[in-house]
Amino acid sequence: MKRNPTIDILRGIAIFLVVFGHISHIGWTKTYIWGFHIPIFFFISGMLFNENKYNSITNFIKSKFKTLIIPYGIFYLTTFTYWLVIERHTRGGGNSSQPINRSILWHL
Repeated sequence: MKRNPTIDILRGIAIFLVVFGHISHIGWTKTYIWGFHIPIFFFISGMLFNENKYNSITNFIKSKFKTLIIPYGIFYLTTFTYWLVIERHTRGGGNSSQPINRSILWHL
């Protein structure tokens, strides 16, 4: 499959908008840019999805489980264990709900 330069340009614009939206203190950025700068990435991934790669929906779900859910669980358990053993005692975070509220994986 040949690379499409239009998609690369769209990705570059989306990356710029993410960075600009996070460093800018201009009021209209939250109203306009924040409304579409992340959905652009979802749109691009939908454009690039190859439905012929999977034989069935079951194979698709199994593949995504192996590549997304299992690594997520391992990483979460690792960071939670680190917080439980080290961070909670060194930073004084005795509240048991803190790892959920301040999780490194808040965006998922």
